[in-house]
Amino acid sequence: MLRQMGYEVVVVDPNSENPLLEAAERERAVVIRGDYALASTLQQARIQGSRCLICTTPDDLTNLETALTAHSLQPGIRTILRVTDPELAARMQRHMQTLGISYSATGLGARAFATAALVGSVYGTLAWQGETLLVTLLEVSADCHYLGLSLRQLAQDYDLVILLHRSRPGKPCVFPKIWQKEGKTLLKEGDQLYVMGTVESLIRLTQGRPLPPELYQVRLLECRNPYFEEEILSALSFYARLPKTALKPLLGCLPAVVSPPLPRDKAIKLARQLRKMSTEVQVFAQAQPAHWIPAAMNENSESNLN
Repeated sequence: MLRQMGYEVVVVDPNSENPLLEAAERERAVVIRGDYALASTLQQARIQGSRCLICTTPDDLTNLETALTAHSLQPGIRTILRVTDPELAARMQRHMQTLGISYSATGLGARAFATAALVGSVYGTLAWQGETLLVTLLEVSADCHYLGLSLRQLAQDYDLVILLHRSRPGKPCVFPKIWQKEGKTLLKEGDQLYVMGTVESLIRLTQGRPLPPELYQVRLLECRNPYFEEEILSALSFYARLPKTALKPLLGCLPAVVSPPLPRDKAIKLARQLRKMSTEVQVFAQAQPAHWIPAAMNENSESNLN
C-alpha cells in the first residue's frame, strides 16, 4: 500500500526463503535479507534518511530491540510497533513515548470481536489516548430504540461520531454535514449509519442507555470595561433568573461563576454575549448542584462559585 501511495519502501527480513519477499520485490520495494535488529543492517536500509520505521515481526522483544537500535541511529524517527501482549503495549506507550505508538493487535482485535457480537459488523479499530474506537454499521429497524431520533441527538446521547448516514431514497450524508442542518434529520426504518465510538458508547447504544444530559456553567474571569456593566448584569439576570442587584456584587470579586448549570448551547450563547462586552469568560462542564446561590445572596455559599 505504501508503494501504491508513491513512497519508497525498504523491507528487511533474515529469512531469505520468505515467499512474501518476492511479493515485496514485485511491488518494487527494496529487499534486504539480514538481521533487522543490527545497526549495520538498518544503516544498509538507509534508516538515517527514513521517515518511519514499522516493526511487524511476531516477536515483541525483537520489535522493541529493533526500534531502540533505530532510534540510536536516527533519534526521533516515527515508529510503529506490532505488539502481541496488550500489557506490554500499554507499558511501552506510557514509559517509552519517544519510540512512537505501540499497538497490541490482540488487544484491538478482542474489542472488535466483542463489540461485533453486540452491534454487528466492525469495519475498523483505532487506538486513541488509551481508548479503542470502533467503526460499525447500524441498520435502523422498526424495533430500534433510536428510531425517530435526530442524527444530532443520537450522536449527543450516545457520544458517537456519525461518519455517514444513508436513507432510501436519498444521497448519503457524511460528516461534518451531520452537525449542520442535516443533523435535524430523523432516523426512520431502513436507514443505515456508519458510526465511530468507544466500546462503552456502543454498549450503551445497544442497551438503550443514553448519557445523562451534560450541564455547563460560565465563569467570568475579567471585566475589562465597566461601561458594559449594566448589559453584563442584564445578560446574567436573564440566564440566572435572578435580579441584577443580587448579581452585581459578583463583578467585584472576579473570577466567579456567574450562571447556574445550563445546557451546553445556552452556556455557549451566554459566553458569546459576555465576550462581546469586553469580558474574558470560561465555559466548563459541571455536575448540577442542588442549588446555585450566588455569594452575593448567601455569604456561606462561596463553594458554589469556585
